[in-house]
Amino acid sequence: MKKKQKFSKGFYIYGRNVVQEAILNSLEYIREVFIVKDKNKNKDLKNIIDLAREKNIRVTSIDDKKAKQLFGEVNYQGIGAYHTIFHYDVFDEVMGELDVEKNQSILILDGVEDVANFGAIIRSAAATGVSVICVPTHNQSPVNGVTFKTSAGTIHKVKIVQFSSTNQMINDVKERGFWVYGIDANTDNLDKYSAKSIWEQDFDKKSAFVIGSEGSGISQKAKENCDFLVPIPMENNVESLNVSVATAVVLYEWKRKMLNIN
Repeated sequence: MKKKQKFSKGFYIYGRNVVQEAILNSLEYIREVFIVKDKNKNKDLKNIIDLAREKNIRVTSIDDKKAKQLFGEVNYQGIGAYHTIFHYDVFDEVMGELDVEKNQSILILDGVEDVANFGAIIRSAAATGVSVICVPTHNQSPVNGVTFKTSAGTIHKVKIVQFSSTNQMINDVKERGFWVYGIDANTDNLDKYSAKSIWEQDFDKKSAFVIGSEGSGISQKAKENCDFLVPIPMENNVESLNVSVATAVVLYEWKRKMLNIN
């Protein structure tokens, strides 16, 4: 199924690592860099300013009041930038570029609406070598300055695509040889899906993980379309983990098994 290239609206990003990574990896989308007055003597900031000027990006000096207007009440570390759009990758192109000889993992997000969670998920995905993150066009956190910040500058290190239907996306990755695992805290009807905990579950070389929303988890239709539902065991009557933490646990368990680490 052909996936069209999509874009997000422009937004402000902030923080030293975030701005530097953006200049290095998405130069064409950085229109202007803002440096807070009296901060330009900082060595790290000076290096970023020099990099921006080297890339012919306009650098504007602003005061703290203006910085708060642009970036909000956040720790902007004396620097920010205007990012005109975020470029979503094209699904068919990304899948066509995958190295079939390597272990591959895909994340399919089923309604993660908190921007901080989304950024943290991107960071874990980049750290564990996830091939692509698939996000819905609706009921999903946008890519914005908070996402950039909580991803700690790693948002450019993993492919991100958009889709309109979770079930269609699941079917698309199945057609490409991936087994689909739904990460779900609800243990009802697990026998129906032959599910085991993540410690017991054998993962495939080509694995796709469906991650549900912060409140309700994976939608019922998506559960029915997964090959397996895989819970994360809990102790001390803890009901669930934060969605970004749960994602990190699952990805590192998949990575551990692919590396045959006991």
